[in-house]
Amino acid sequence: MAVITLEFEGYVQCRLATDPDPTDERRGVSGYTFALPGEPDLDWTLYTLPGPGVVARPGVTGRDVGVRVTGGYCGTQPIQKGHPLFGAPIRLEGNPRFEERNYIVTQKTFGVISPFRLRVAGQGIELFRMVDFYPGKPIGFDLLKIPQKVLEPYTSTFVVGYPACLPLLGSSQNPSVYRAERLQALLKLRATEPVYQPGNPQYSADALAALDKRISQLRIDDPRDRRTGQLGNASTWSYALNGPASLRLGTGKPQWLNGSGDESNWTYADPSKPLDPWPCNFWMGCWDADSLTLNMSGTLQVYELGRRFEQWLQSGR
Repeated sequence: MAVITLEFEGYVQCRLATDPDPTDERRGVSGYTFALPGEPDLDWTLYTLPGPGVVARPGVTGRDVGVRVTGGYCGTQPIQKGHPLFGAPIRLEGNPRFEERNYIVTQKTFGVISPFRLRVAGQGIELFRMVDFYPGKPIGFDLLKIPQKVLEPYTSTFVVGYPACLPLLGSSQNPSVYRAERLQALLKLRATEPVYQPGNPQYSADALAALDKRISQLRIDDPRDRRTGQLGNASTWSYALNGPASLRLGTGKPQWLNGSGDESNWTYADPSKPLDPWPCNFWMGCWDADSLTLNMSGTLQVYELGRRFEQWLQSGR
């Protein structure tokens, strides 16, 4: 049985309110994250790919949103440049969010990522699987009604000083220096770009107000403050993707591997013989409170894709 092991990495944007703001705060008032003038409301969604919903902020470089396959194996073949899965986008669908709800869903920081519907779309091959958080209940069962002990395997572990974070901060590998460099970049923009110059035809009061807000936040530099400290921290998750799964090969339609239906009416093919879960282990961290982005890195293992996949693999695709 051929196994696919995918390594993935990239930046995610999540525009969410932070303590002491309530979870559903839409602009940011008392926390340290904000929907700036001219920007849409905070929506809490995890965006793993560029496109609608992602809000770019001037002066941010090296943190373009996009999580993609960076390596691994497909059967015995390494996934490298030229392979159909190399560079394939990793998409989390269904507007996933960090669900913790002031310790109602879980008592761990960042909580559960729900829904967790992962799609990998390579060249001529597409894989999809989701987490069924409460087997035996309908797919999409209300997370707030699931006992915390059932959700425990899907909660995160928070790690202070995660080793992989600091190398993402540039040559200094120092959160304070990283923020100071961002501050200088924004100050340069403010002094030189026409959009920030009153009286210029391109001037925008909203753009200037937004930039000034960011500058004021970057001036707050205390290693104990979350704006700085979270750049070195991360949370880890180990998810068993145990729910509906599908495979698409070539130009055909996706084929369900373990049942039929949709989230509102899903039927497993044979509950007594479930499709083996696909382990997905990953971390998210190096949170940048200015761009509202964080790194996501991990691995996904895929089993039991069936005869069609074995034939596709043997045919050289």
